[in-house]
Parts: sequence; C-alpha cells; structure tokens
Amino acid sequence: MRIILSLGLLFSVFLAQSQSLDCVEFMKEPAFIYKDELRNNPEELYKTYTFFLGCLDIDSDDSLVLAQPTNIGSLMVELASQNEVKTNEDFKKILELATKDEAYLASKTKIVGYLKVIQLEVTPQLFEEENEMFEEALIFQKIDKERLADFVEKENLWNENLQDVFFAYAEKAERTSYFIDSFAISTDSSFSFTEIKKKGKQEKTYSLLYFTGYGAVNGRKMEEVLLEMPEVAKLYSSLHCYALFVDDRTPFDESTGDVKGEFKTKGQYWIAIEKQNFDSDRQPFFVLLNPKGKVVAAQEYTLEKAVFMEFLNQATPK
Repeated sequence: MRIILSLGLLFSVFLAQSQSLDCVEFMKEPAFIYKDELRNNPEELYKTYTFFLGCLDIDSDDSLVLAQPTNIGSLMVELASQNEVKTNEDFKKILELATKDEAYLASKTKIVGYLKVIQLEVTPQLFEEENEMFEEALIFQKIDKERLADFVEKENLWNENLQDVFFAYAEKAERTSYFIDSFAISTDSSFSFTEIKKKGKQEKTYSLLYFTGYGAVNGRKMEEVLLEMPEVAKLYSSLHCYALFVDDRTPFDESTGDVKGEFKTKGQYWIAIEKQNFDSDRQPFFVLLNPKGKVVAAQEYTLEKAVFMEFLNQATPK
C-alpha cells in the first residue's frame, strides 16, 4: 500500500489518505478469514489478504514473507479454533505481534533472501557467478546445480524466474525415475496407440505399455521399490517402453481413429485406450504387446519381484 510518488506528491497524499480511511473501516469489520464467500474463492481471498497486509504496521520484508499464499492457509487453520479473533483488527494485532517474535526475527533474513532469489531471472550467468542465496535455495530444494542447468537447457526455460523453474523441475522429478527415464513418456510425445503398434511391427520388437498418472502413488512405489532393480530393468531394457499418463491435461486435438470417443486431453485419450483395448481403468497397469500388436500378458500393481519378472519374461521369443 506504499504509494510511489511518480504520480505526483499531491495525488499520492490523496491516495494514501483514502487508503488509510479504507483500512480504518476495514479493521472494524468481522474477520475476513472466516467468510465463506472468500474461503471458497482463493483469488478473492488472496486479494483481500493482500489489502489487509497493506493496512498493517510492518515493513516491506515482513509483507513479503506474509504475502506468500501458503501463509494465509496455515493462519486460517491455526486461528479457526481461537475465539480471540473477532474482527480484522484482532487479526492485525496478532500478525504485528508475530513479526516481533524472536524466532521469527532470527529466520526473517534468510526467508526474505530466499523469497527474493527465487524471483531472479534464470540465465547462464546465474549458474556461473557466485550467489550464496542461490546456492542455499538449491540446498533447500535438494536440487543438484548441474542437473538443474541441464534441465533448464533441455526444457528451454532460460529467462523464466527461478521459482517457476523450481516448480517445473519438481513436477518432472515427481513423475520420473530411472525406470521412467528408459520409457517414452506420453506427456512429452505425440505418439498414438496406432504408432506404438506400427513401430513394434516394423522393428519386430515387443512393446511394454505402462498406464500411470501424476497422482498414481502405487506407480511411484513400484518404480522406487521394484522396477529400478538392475535384474528387473535388464528385462525391459530391450523392449519398446511407453509410460502413458491418464491424467495428462495436455490438449488433444487430433484423431487417430484407434479409439472411440472425442477427447479434450491426452489423458482422456490414454484412459480410453486402456479401457477399450484392455478392459481396465487401473493404474499402474502394464501390458505386453508382441511385434504384431497382440496382447501377450497384463500385470496390475505388485511389489513381488518374481511375479513381475515372470510377467516380463513373457516378452522373450519362444
């Protein structure tokens, strides 16, 4: 709520006076954090919260910390069971007091430094120059510097801000592993079920289809516990492997004629393929196709190595 004087001193004073009057009236109102119309509308809630922060007697660094979207959520949960907060003025006093807490002050500098560094533009120089806060941000995110640089180059994310790059990297890491890295991933490719079968036939190779999803917890568990074992990986390394994400929201704007229905996303297309061709809607779900595109075997979730190896061994030509 600090008005920049570039609009002229007189106009700035007028705006500041208007703002202060608005704040006075706003503080008398019932606490906004309990209003259902705001709680069910995150965008309006955050706008109100941002206005509220501008009415507090705190410095810009405190505003930066408290303006993080996650903070309002945790504050609402924490205060929901307390009867002390009746008006916005009550909430104001709590936050102003919190910014003077010793534990908060001890960590404030580091938090502010992190919040500022993640807004930096990602350039080659950022990786080359010494930047203590950048290094600490990498440690906090548990990200290797060289791997992140490779990721930015591969995904063409130069000149994006660091926070967005971290989000993109986390999303990628969440759905990838040694196992997934050896697969063609549907979210990154334009291949169809028809093309999968066509490639298997042309190259006379078995295909392994892995129906999964971003939120498929059991899929991640299989990848981490079972599928990264060298003896298991050895069996599928010679196959054409495809990870097909049924919750992928990438727009699907092409018709291949290999499945019935109209689809808005790639995920809808792949779940239809799974249902119509293999009578399943589960994830994880694995299907082995022979070079002619015929089903050899199917396998649902399991952590038993012997069971999954027996399934994969059916791709061995007899």
